[in-house]
Amino acid sequence: MPQHSPYSNEVLNQVLMLSKIEFYDYVLDFYGPGGIYDMNATLDQVMEATEKHIQTSKFPFDGDTIDRECVREIMINDYGLKWPDLKVAHPIAN
Repeated sequence: MPQHSPYSNEVLNQVLMLSKIEFYDYVLDFYGPGGIYDMNATLDQVMEATEKHIQTSKFPFDGDTIDRECVREIMINDYGLKWPDLKVAHPIAN
């Protein structure tokens, strides 16, 4: 028999919204301006790509690395974002 949550739908929705906001920041830390892999992604792009991912994924949204990479692929496909030209200086080559 399914177990019911002691929390109201309103409380659960607020928790999901907070976790989405944290996820947006997480994605922007990677793909936003100045991010680890700066693709110049905007908050609007991240939000729209996240919603698309949640609606189309066969798996629950966890806000983890897999979700982040799926959102990245949506942004590449839908908005034409590109991987940055990563130039890493090798310490021996200097």
